[in-house]
Amino acid sequence: MSSRSYSILLLFLLISGAARGQLLDEQRDALGGGGWQGCDPSLEVEFSEELIGLLTYTFLPEVTAGQTIPYSNVWSVFDGVTFDQYFTETHTHSFQLPGEHLVCLTVNAFDVLAQQPCSTTTCRFVNVLQDTSCATLSADFELASALASTITFQDVSAFGEGIVQQTWSFGDGGTGQGASPSHTYYGSGPFKVCLSVSGPPPVACTSTVCKWLYLGAVPVPCDVVFEPGFIMVQQEGLVGVLDTSITSGMNNTISWDFGDGSPTEQGRFALHSYTLAGSYQLCSTVRTWGPLLADTCVTITCRDVFVNVVGTEEMGGSDTPVRVWPNPVGDQLHLSGLEQGAYDAVLFDALGRAVVRQTLLGPSMNTLDLSALPGGPYSLQLTAARSRHMLRIIKH
Repeated sequence: MSSRSYSILLLFLLISGAARGQLLDEQRDALGGGGWQGCDPSLEVEFSEELIGLLTYTFLPEVTAGQTIPYSNVWSVFDGVTFDQYFTETHTHSFQLPGEHLVCLTVNAFDVLAQQPCSTTTCRFVNVLQDTSCATLSADFELASALASTITFQDVSAFGEGIVQQTWSFGDGGTGQGASPSHTYYGSGPFKVCLSVSGPPPVACTSTVCKWLYLGAVPVPCDVVFEPGFIMVQQEGLVGVLDTSITSGMNNTISWDFGDGSPTEQGRFALHSYTLAGSYQLCSTVRTWGPLLADTCVTITCRDVFVNVVGTEEMGGSDTPVRVWPNPVGDQLHLSGLEQGAYDAVLFDALGRAVVRQTLLGPSMNTLDLSALPGGPYSLQLTAARSRHMLRIIKH
């Protein structure tokens, strides 16, 4: 994602290699995001960002507790490959590149009405700048001329401080410099042409815009202008999906079917919570249309999702759910909901080794000291005469 420009993608359509061309805008989602309400709706989760240095932002939570007691924040930042998580009240992050980045805030809380732990997540795209002065930098270019398959481009970027450098990627492996380079293409494409412009030092603001160049006859098959793809991240029963498909300048809409009978979600990013453990087929449907296509193309891409929802495994028909919080946990794990009697509590690490053993007494609240353990996934087994509970714990 970090390599994508915030600027809207455009398409150059050259008709029969003529010098004239038609410039077409691609319809893309505006900066947005998604969310998941796992707690009482009175818990409202939002966040703000403040640029404090070169590509460095501080993210501040804006939380209304409502009928909950928030006890921890988890920040997730998408770096283009994975979500990195940070277990802090606020979060300061230095990005590698300017542009569009997905940031999520999860608030873990105790629901007073339901008397159980819960989580609510809010995600949105943040347009990362190097400096506040870079907000007025707008990268753009046009088609200057076309002679057969030799194309000349023209930088038309705008910046009050002035443009001092233009770097081009022509989409076929070739690169160039300057305000108006020419390049000869072999084949019809489509080619993704990108221009990166820089302002003067000391800030040296940068901005990138990409457009699509096609030199062949139309219409074209769907697979010429569309390449499917999406990224999925999962924590227990909560799944986030981010569309990474390439539509070569065509219009598109994206919908998500999570395979459990719930309504479909719309947009580039979506969050979904599975309530039951099991195997599901998660599918992305992308509809693509535009000037290179004879009709709307519909492409469905699916992946299998395996869900092991945090919960209990009962023996003997216990009707009382065991509650643990916080999860993810720091140094102390609290437990409630145990029936009257003694429980043998054993915590196993990812290799199945018993790392903590303690006797717990119900129905009072109990606490396990996990301060000596490294971060990672653990399984907690609680065994009594009439019941056995298995819970999955994450320590940060």
